[in-house]
Amino acid sequence: MTISEATTNLHVHVDPNPAVSEIHRQWLDLEARATPTFFLSSSWIDTLLEAYQYRPQLIVAKRRDRIVGLGLLASHVNQRFGLTWPCLSLNETGVAKFDSIMIEDNGFLTEKDLEKEIVDACLNHVFEAMPEWRELRLSGVTEVVAASIRRIARNVAYDKKAASPYILCNTPDLLSLSWMSANTRYQVRRAMRLYGARGELRISPSPNLSEAKNRLSEMAMLHERRWASKGRVGAFANPDFERFHEILLTRAYPLGHVDILRVECASQTIGLLYIFFYNGEAAVYQNGFCYEDDSRLKPGMVSHVLALRFCAQKGIQKYRLLAGSSRYKESLATDSDTIRWMVVRRPHIAFGIESVLRAVTGRTAA
Repeated sequence: MTISEATTNLHVHVDPNPAVSEIHRQWLDLEARATPTFFLSSSWIDTLLEAYQYRPQLIVAKRRDRIVGLGLLASHVNQRFGLTWPCLSLNETGVAKFDSIMIEDNGFLTEKDLEKEIVDACLNHVFEAMPEWRELRLSGVTEVVAASIRRIARNVAYDKKAASPYILCNTPDLLSLSWMSANTRYQVRRAMRLYGARGELRISPSPNLSEAKNRLSEMAMLHERRWASKGRVGAFANPDFERFHEILLTRAYPLGHVDILRVECASQTIGLLYIFFYNGEAAVYQNGFCYEDDSRLKPGMVSHVLALRFCAQKGIQKYRLLAGSSRYKESLATDSDTIRWMVVRRPHIAFGIESVLRAVTGRTAA
């Protein structure tokens, strides 16, 4: 394990017990000199701190006394086979019911154009100056973080990648849907004609925070109804998940960073899309659609097409569908990024036991 020359003029330290106000101040200051996605914005981080009373360690990278990198490290304990071991999680709590919010684009908040060297320096510090942990959990991290881990870590026990699809809003012939396959284009146009026979299709942002909150509740109901029809429960069945997003909406809607778009036809709701608007991107985080018996109606596809056009008119550059293997994402997307879920381990007796059991059962670590 070596520290590259690029990282030697960076000083990294960990504040083990930072005040929430200090995390907010430093994060907000660096955010103005960075280009993160919404998941590393102060809106997301402040909500994480408030909603779950999250009290992490703060990893700080400095160059010439100027903060150029930040990250949150949660210390927690995992257990298996009657054994326990200390863990660290990056920008998560380490508590499953809280971390169901599913961070993406995870990593370190870094000053613009310095991401690789700051990520290397911060992770080198985690490995070299923090000997107590036995498991490092990195959820939804970027390829920059993944590449740094592969250079540094000796034992990557788990490495799962997922596509995070998107559509560029300057895609040629956006209105004609020509980037879609012929079959998808036919289905969308047919659905829009069927809806159009009832009345005008339209999309609208929330006029105020109160209405945005009403839409969040309505979307949660539609979302859970859809999952219940499959005999399962959705994300909003977890009250901690719902509380997080109520707080996030209250904080970020006034900044123009979060909204719930309503798609309707003849005063009937077709779909609701919960979207993060940040740094020229629109990230569709969650949704709720009104399904009908007529399978030719495609409320999800139609809602996304109208939302994509809405975003293009607002000058947004990238319409992101986020991670997940869904047919509609594959049908709509023009390209995708890659994010990863990784677990790095240091020697511990529990991992030896697990290795034997994996060899017998064929299962992988997680």
